[in-house]
Amino acid sequence: PVTMNFDGMGTNEQVANYYNGGCSTFFGSPATCGGPSDGVVWSGAQTSDVTSSASGTLSPPSPPNYIILTNNNGGILSATMNVAAGFGTGLSLYYYGSPMVAVYSGLNGTGTLLNPGSATLDLATCGSLGFCSYGLGFSGSAMSVIFSGNGIFDDIALGRVSAVPEPAEFGMFGLGVLLIGLFAGLRRRVG
Repeated sequence: PVTMNFDGMGTNEQVANYYNGGCSTFFGSPATCGGPSDGVVWSGAQTSDVTSSASGTLSPPSPPNYIILTNNNGGILSATMNVAAGFGTGLSLYYYGSPMVAVYSGLNGTGTLLNPGSATLDLATCGSLGFCSYGLGFSGSAMSVIFSGNGIFDDIALGRVSAVPEPAEFGMFGLGVLLIGLFAGLRRRVG
């Protein structure tokens, strides 16, 4: 599984390619580089921390950083998380506010919505400045998640991340098929 706690970056940085082994950005320039190579690319997600919170001192599960949404689509804030290799079995996170989370089978919120029954996450079940935990299971392979509305997030964890097959794996698969074919041919000749 992949877990993102956003603590390896500075404050007010766009997460961008940090979790794809690249860099976060700060006003369009590279900021913190050398993130983990988890295959996750973000747009519209900016780090913030407990000291810069406008609503008082929040208590994220892994201080100091969490993310806020920065894409503005008709007055609704959003962020997109893309995982080109895909992931399955679920998504878990901590949130504050009343955001929505939509999981899609394609990149950039395209394809099939994999969690059609998902409702707005509800702050009423949380403490005043604490984060709520949320877990979401779905069937199929997901490639993107759209976070939208009034909310901030921390400790986002993806279920099983699909591995992109390496060329050597394709070669081993081909060799295995060839050997099965040879043994089947030998059995026919002997029998």
